[in-house]
Amino acid sequence: MNGGKFISFVGGLVVGALVGGYFVYNKVRDEADEEVDEIKKMYDSRLQNAGEIIDDMIKDERERNEAEIQGNEKPVIFKGGRKMKEDTDYTQYTKEEKKDIPKKEHKAFYMISQEEYDSNEDYEAQEIVCNNEHFIDSATNDIVDDIFEEEMEPSMIEMINKLPEGTNVYIRYDTLKLDYHIIKE
Repeated sequence: MNGGKFISFVGGLVVGALVGGYFVYNKVRDEADEEVDEIKKMYDSRLQNAGEIIDDMIKDERERNEAEIQGNEKPVIFKGGRKMKEDTDYTQYTKEEKKDIPKKEHKAFYMISQEEYDSNEDYEAQEIVCNNEHFIDSATNDIVDDIFEEEMEPSMIEMINKLPEGTNVYIRYDTLKLDYHIIKE
């Protein structure tokens, strides 16, 4: 009979271990699924926020370009109260002297929406990858930093470098009639 008790004890131990392992496995799997769902929600919200930020930047850039074209001297304000860089005349000019000062020309690069990028047939489309170090033409894998560094405002390059990975930005370059689709990596 001692052998039967021993076998019953070992059998109960094995069955208990299997049942306990099953419950622990299910609990850990459920917790992992919850964590994955939370991460997905957080990523989706950040991705959505990035899209809203880019839309706001496009709108602010348009307002600034329109103000410069019209000679409007009112400062343009970003959403969130961040003041855009503006030219200030620290020298006191009379009205006659100020007329002789040449007005700024329209910026060569400016942000556009995806719809404008997709619908404009007058401009050649080009896809560029930005990896915080270089601008790379995705068709040829050539580094094309020179045109961006020479013509684009440093603040726009800095803004592109600060965007989250995977963000798409659409920029128009009127001088060469090019539309750029910049993909942030």
